[in-house]
Amino acid sequence: MIDKYKLMQKVYGKDIVHVCGTCCNRQTNPDDTKHKICIAFGTSPMVDCTWGEDKRACGLYNRPFRGLRPVRVPLVEIYGPKETTEENVPQESLFN
Repeated sequence: MIDKYKLMQKVYGKDIVHVCGTCCNRQTNPDDTKHKICIAFGTSPMVDCTWGEDKRACGLYNRPFRGLRPVRVPLVEIYGPKETTEENVPQESLFN
């Protein structure tokens, strides 16, 4: 299991002054409007992507993730567990 907060700080650095709760990248989850997500971390059905407001911010604090150049990919897409589909399952396991 990945520690999403440590991963964000490892990749983007730390902001020792601010917390995630006031960052522009902490937004309402489109799949669950009761919870917030960090759009720089992303969402995945296989990882808890809800984002606490009292956690120490990363180096992206109030730097709009979608406006970064070059364009970045949400970290859960890189470091999160990969979904297994029929296309990437070894063929012999389909018949066992």
